[in-house]
Amino acid sequence: MRWVAESLRPFEIVADRGFQSLMKTGRPSYYLPHPTTVSRDVKLVFARTRQRISKMLQEYEGKLNFSMDAWTSESSHRAFVAIVVHLEHNGVPLSMILDVVEVAEVS
Repeated sequence: MRWVAESLRPFEIVADRGFQSLMKTGRPSYYLPHPTTVSRDVKLVFARTRQRISKMLQEYEGKLNFSMDAWTSESSHRAFVAIVVHLEHNGVPLSMILDVVEVAEVS
């Protein structure tokens, strides 16, 4: 699940025969979850992480700085805006993307 999420792989990759063969090399009985299980687990981890970040930001005693970044996808010509928060946590500067929103097309 972690590899799928961090590497932006499709959930269905765990059902790929080549992937399964690679993962089971040397350990044929190794259990690989179904793609729907991976999908559910990624969504669960995301929800829990969002709750922890929300709590951390609400309880943060220092200053929070926000920024935005906007761009247009070259391939689809769709516009996006990202909202980012910047803070210092335990002496370490952090930047976290809070949301990415597709900008509505104006006609």
